[in-house]
Amino acid sequence: MEGKIPKCSKCTPQLPLSVYKPDIVFFGEDLSADYYTSVGKDVEDCDLLIVIGTTLTVAPVSSIPRKVATVPQIIINREPVTHHAFDIELLGDADIITQQLLNLLGWSETVAPSFKPLREESQESVRMSYWQSRNPDPCTPEDFKIVALREMYETRNLAAWLPESRDVYMFVPPARYIFPGATVIEVDRDDRKRGLLRRNPLASSSSSSSSSGDEDIVPPRPTENLLAPDQPSTSK
Repeated sequence: MEGKIPKCSKCTPQLPLSVYKPDIVFFGEDLSADYYTSVGKDVEDCDLLIVIGTTLTVAPVSSIPRKVATVPQIIINREPVTHHAFDIELLGDADIITQQLLNLLGWSETVAPSFKPLREESQESVRMSYWQSRNPDPCTPEDFKIVALREMYETRNLAAWLPESRDVYMFVPPARYIFPGATVIEVDRDDRKRGLLRRNPLASSSSSSSSSGDEDIVPPRPTENLLAPDQPSTSK
């Protein structure tokens, strides 16, 4: 934390450049033998898979979700993973998301004292608030759709709709939650029908996988609004 390189205090003077290696796996470095001996047993025992902070592009870890394709799977990441369909996507700052989950689970002893719980809002509600904050003059519903879509395309990121207060996360059916810090360049099906943007590769991957050669996509199971089970869904 002091910005200094930690050196080994037990090395002899003949090895003055010996430094401590952090307990991580560097890019291009092989995993330890423990991974290969334990992954088989872990796959058999797994009843829930949570992936945090990775786009799953580097083997062999990238193959784990396919090994447990029958169990519920959750992704916590700043951006979507387009080559694998998770049951629930929690997109944004991992620190915020995990603190929110701990708070919802009632594990108050593990929640940071400075953390302020976020409230959930629907995609339409967040979009309306975003637009009204920049366009105070009243308008018709059709005007709102046109102008709001244009402003969203200028930002190119759905997370830009979230208020700067960082106290809201957005629920996008069927199972996507967008938190502060996310990068989600995507539009819904109605917008694509209007021809305003090119087709979303994630939505079309299931139908095109046979022609593209990508056979690793696992269709997600139907889900409800699981982050707020006691509240009616705010989506339409």
